Amino acid sequence: GVAIAADNSTIAVTFNEGVFNTVNASGALETSDFTFSITGGSATLEQIHPTSISAAGNVYTLGIDLSGYPDA
Repeated sequence: GVAIAADNSTIAVTFNEGVFNTVNASGALETSDFTFSITGGSATLEQIHPTSISAAGNVYTLGIDLSGYPDA
């Protein structure tokens, strides 16, 4: 699941099982493991990778660096 913060500064990504950044089921996810893209609207991404990452169980909160204001 995915949920964006009301102020558009973070997005919470919920996985239904444990996730890792290596094939042998080890290593915590890092910002480089995610890539953002945006289509439409008047906002633009300043960075394609999250500016921050934090985890609580299977919920990863990723920082978003937007320029402008999202339309929807």
